[in-house]
Amino acid sequence: MRRRTFLTGVCVAATPALALAQTAGQSPAPATRNTVPQARGLVEPIVPENALERTFLAAFSNEDMRAAFRRQFLESPVVLAVASNAADAPPLERPLPNNARATFVFTSLARADAVMGPAAPRRVMNGREALERLRGKYLIVNYQLEPMLTLEPEDLERFLAIPQTSPRSAGPSQ
Repeated sequence: MRRRTFLTGVCVAATPALALAQTAGQSPAPATRNTVPQARGLVEPIVPENALERTFLAAFSNEDMRAAFRRQFLESPVVLAVASNAADAPPLERPLPNNARATFVFTSLARADAVMGPAAPRRVMNGREALERLRGKYLIVNYQLEPMLTLEPEDLERFLAIPQTSPRSAGPSQ
């Protein structure tokens, strides 16, 4: 993918408040809970809690694992940050320095809770469903965590172009 980036540090492109605070020699403001926070300058390494996170960590250090991660991401439950608790709430978006807006997906409820707080609006769905909702948008997977993945709209399309695997059979047909 042209500009897909695995990050181990703070995603400065997605955190203009942090970048400004650092250049001014100030400490960033603490995070506000219940929303995707403004940058707190802290990137927390994850300890994998599910198969998707184990594959994500493997893909971070091993390029050969990235295709497996993309396939698994599409099929696994992920947590999409949304703007409100309304049933039809749109994805939560925050501005980027390039005038685009970022959306946020987490690889587990624990990751979403750690960054947004347990009361923050969210929807759990498989990765393919999340990416379908986010078409044309910038995405940050596991914002403020290590590793973090940023995807541009073109990258989302490449993920979605991966053929869907056939559903698992419940048993022999008759």
